Amino acid sequence: MKNLRKITRDSLKTIKGGLRQCPEDGDCGPNWCCANGACRLISGASPSTYLCTYYPID
Repeated sequence: MKNLRKITRDSLKTIKGGLRQCPEDGDCGPNWCCANGACRLISGASPSTYLCTYYPID
């Protein structure tokens, strides 16, 4: 039991197969976009799967 480490909420979601929640500015990182409140791959975006959310740049 001594070797166990704390697992953050984000890590736990990844382990369970969930998606990371979008940051406030919508920047999920390179090749990722915010869709329906979760970070998803841009390569998987299409009208039949999901659409990326547009965040205007100030």
